[in-house]
Amino acid sequence: MKNNIITFLLIGTVLAFFACEKDETQAVLTSTPTAPTLTVPTLAAGLLDRDKATEILTFEGNAANFGFDARIVYSLQAAIAGKEFDGAVTIMTNFKNSFTMQLSEFNLSLLDILKEDVPADIEIRVVASVEGDVPDAISAISSLQVTPYGLPRLDINITGETEKQKIVSPAGDGDYAGFVKFKAGDTFTMTDPDAGVNYGGNGSTISIDGPAITVTEAGWYKVTANTVDLTMANDRYLVGIVGSVTGWDNIWPARPDYEMDYDYDGKFWYYNGLEFSSNASERIKFRHNADWGNDFNLGVRDRDNPDLDNLWNDGGSNDIVIANLGLAAGTYDIKIWLSIGKTPDARCTIEPSEK
Repeated sequence: MKNNIITFLLIGTVLAFFACEKDETQAVLTSTPTAPTLTVPTLAAGLLDRDKATEILTFEGNAANFGFDARIVYSLQAAIAGKEFDGAVTIMTNFKNSFTMQLSEFNLSLLDILKEDVPADIEIRVVASVEGDVPDAISAISSLQVTPYGLPRLDINITGETEKQKIVSPAGDGDYAGFVKFKAGDTFTMTDPDAGVNYGGNGSTISIDGPAITVTEAGWYKVTANTVDLTMANDRYLVGIVGSVTGWDNIWPARPDYEMDYDYDGKFWYYNGLEFSSNASERIKFRHNADWGNDFNLGVRDRDNPDLDNLWNDGGSNDIVIANLGLAAGTYDIKIWLSIGKTPDARCTIEPSEK
C-alpha cells in the first residue's frame, strides 16, 4: 500500500511539472503583444518657444504586454509626416513608457529632421521591444504641427577662413556647445551675431574682445562656452570606427580608429570608402576618443539579429558582424547619428559606396 501511495505521488508530481511547463510554453508562444499607448502633451499652436526652453514636457502611456516577463525597452520616436518613420529620430529611450524632458531637448531632437523656424507636420509614436526573435509592439501614431526654433549661436572665427562654423545654446541660457573642425595651428575667436559681441580667451576662460585661442592638433573638437560665467573648453572629439578593419588595438596602439567626419546639415558622423575584405569575419564598433572607457562604446544588442536603428551603448554591446547584415565584401559608406549633450541613442547606416 505504501509503495502504491509513493507511486501515485510521483506520477502526480510529474504530471504537474509537465502541465506547468506546457502553460509556460503557451504563455511565450501563443501570446499576442499588446501595443503601448501614448499621450502627447499639448503645444500651443505647435510653437516651441525659446523663452519656455526649461518647461517640462511629458510623453506617457500604458505599458506594452508581451505575454511573458521580459525587460521592455521603450523608444519615443518622431518623423516627418507621411514618411512611414523613414529617417525617424529617437527622442528618448526608457525602461518604462514615460518620457520627461525639457522643451529645449524636444526642440533639439526635432532639429535633427526639421528646419528651424519653419512649420512642419510630424508624427510621434512609441516602440516597445524585447530581446529575442519577438516583433516590436508599436503604439498608435499621434500627429503634431510644430515650429522648432532656431538656436542662439556663437560663430567660430578661424583666422584665414571665410566659412563659418558655429556652436549653439539649446536652452538659450548662455551655455553653448558644438562640434568644430580645426587644422593644427589654427587660431579662433567667437562672435555672438545677435548681440554683436566678440569673445576670445585662453582655452579655459573667455573675455569680451579677448585674444585668439590656439589649437595644436588637427581634427574635430567639442567646443563649449558659457557667456554668463565666461568659461570654455575645447576638447578633442573623435568618433571612431574600430574592429577587424583596424586590427582592433593591435596595429596602431596610439589611435587605431578610422576617424569619422561630421555633416552639419545632416547632423551625422560619416566615413566613406571603408573596405570590408571578407564579409564572413569583418566586424566593427564605434567608440569615443579611441578608448573603450570614454563616453560611448556602441554596438548592437543582438549580434545575430543586428538592429542598426537602435545601437546599444553599454559594456554588453556586441560587435556589428558584417555577414549578419547580409552584406558582401566590398567598399561601404558609414553614417552614425549622435546628438550632442545626450547619452547616445544612436543609429547608423552601412551602404555600398557610390562608384
